[in-house]
Amino acid sequence: MTRSLVPIDYSSFYLKSLTENTCKSFLRNGFVVIPSIFGPKICEEFRKEIFYMRDKGYMYRNTTQLVKGDQTRKIEKGKILEFDTVHPKWKEVDNEIPFLQKLAKDTTLGTYLSVLMPSLPFPLSAQTLKVQINTGNGGCFPLHYDSDSSLDTRTITAILYLNQNWSSTTADVYADVDADNSGSLNKNKNK
Repeated sequence: MTRSLVPIDYSSFYLKSLTENTCKSFLRNGFVVIPSIFGPKICEEFRKEIFYMRDKGYMYRNTTQLVKGDQTRKIEKGKILEFDTVHPKWKEVDNEIPFLQKLAKDTTLGTYLSVLMPSLPFPLSAQTLKVQINTGNGGCFPLHYDSDSSLDTRTITAILYLNQNWSSTTADVYADVDADNSGSLNKNKNK
């Protein structure tokens, strides 16, 4: 399935969408929603590439690590398939996924966020790209943390939803967990 379509420069989308007000909202609320940042045509290309990786068997079941004290337990989520840039086989699909590969290598998002938010208490010095397919019937994250410093160094997560026919009326609940991990939830219906 070698793709001949050359991906465009994503930095223009970030520069248009990440404004001073967007960053102020992120710092105030701990999250920000930017609707349709890449538009439908590019999102469709992302979907095609993700389905290609699924159909070729590159995607695997998500496992979540639960850490309590010095013990770690892994829980496999059978309804969530994923694949990411740190996986050794990612290089095998390099030429087949030009849109996702370009997105994975484009560091504009972290650079621009660092410039617009110099008060961030952590550096945005690295990035990875993870793609997922949630197959429904429980294929979701009821509560998900990305920044347990004993497991990884992720500090900001950008989520791009590629669901076709999605609208705010079909959304469930987005819950933002306080950054201090106090456990209090700020539930925002239809965000």
